[in-house]
Amino acid sequence: MIRKSLFFGLFFSVLASCGDDEGQAYVHPTKIMQVKQVFSNGSVDVKNFTFKFGSLNDCQRITYDTNSTDNIIQNFIYNEQGVLEKAFAQNNRVYYFWLESGLVTKREEAGFPADLGEDVMARNIYIYNADKQLTGIDFYVRQPTSVDLVLLQRYVYEYDGHGNIVKLNYINPGSPQNNSYTLYTHDDKVNPYHNFEPKVNISAYNPYNKNNILTQKTYRASDPSTVLNEITYSYQYDEGGYPTYSLTTSSGSSPLQTYFTYQH
Repeated sequence: MIRKSLFFGLFFSVLASCGDDEGQAYVHPTKIMQVKQVFSNGSVDVKNFTFKFGSLNDCQRITYDTNSTDNIIQNFIYNEQGVLEKAFAQNNRVYYFWLESGLVTKREEAGFPADLGEDVMARNIYIYNADKQLTGIDFYVRQPTSVDLVLLQRYVYEYDGHGNIVKLNYINPGSPQNNSYTLYTHDDKVNPYHNFEPKVNISAYNPYNKNNILTQKTYRASDPSTVLNEITYSYQYDEGGYPTYSLTTSSGSSPLQTYFTYQH
């Protein structure tokens, strides 16, 4: 069944089902079907997720509907073996993927329509540890006057024993004075995005964490006393440990309201 959920912040809130029979067994959500974000200025952003037939995790399509921009569709293309090969993004770019052991190890961005080679505008290299946790991303961009790709920024992730990112280091080879890092704390509940694939396309939702973020603080690396940004999350949960309500606040920003729809 489809159950609609309410959630403030970047996560979920499943509405109680008024017509449920007493004593009905709890059914764990299998998929996120829709995310509706309502911003403080009244603008609305809706993301609809469509998955491969018979798949619990592999995303086939994400459709964006907003009241400020045109409808946006992102399609993920799989080969006959079910391996992700490319994605057509909202800005008419094409993303090509390379996988090893089921993990995305490289993504290249080209024009639309385009092939690889000199059409590559950007490249991300993904690095994993023996536990298949993402430990680093190298971001390369094409220079305006050549076809060369230059390392622009590097992310380095550190995990705790529960499978959550506790520190993210931002390294800028060309401007080390801008290096920074973010520290995270988490709850011990279910992060519904954790099983979503491909994770590289929903990194803003923190899918690499097993649990949900409670706090995140970003500091300047050269001066740890300087807090660049701070975000806090508070939740209520259903009986299965899935967030049903979250209030997200950040420094200098108003709370963000988000409505979620799950498939059970």
